[in-house]
Amino acid sequence: MRSERDMLRDSLISWPRGRWRSGALFAPPELRAIPKQTLYLHAAADPAGHVDMARRITDLLPNGELNIVDGQSHEPWLEDPHGIATRVTRFLQAGW
Repeated sequence: MRSERDMLRDSLISWPRGRWRSGALFAPPELRAIPKQTLYLHAAADPAGHVDMARRITDLLPNGELNIVDGQSHEPWLEDPHGIATRVTRFLQAGW
C-alpha cells in the first residue's frame, strides 16, 4: 500500500498542491477513441471519486461498461477479492 501511494504521488499528483499532473488524466476525445471493451469497476464509497464521475467517464467510452461495487471504498479488490474476481470473470466470459 505504501509503495502504491508513493508511486501515485510521484507520477500522477503534483505535490504540495495536491493536483493531478498535466497529462495524468484522459481527455474526453482520448476516452472516445478507446475502441476496446472496457469494464470500469467503481466502488460506491470511494472517497477519490463519486459515482457520477465514473458514469461520465464510462459514457465517453464507446464500449464501456460501468459496474458499481456497493459497500466498498477505494480498493475493492483488497476488500472483496472474490467478489471483484467474479465480476471481472463474468465480463470476460460475456465475450464482449
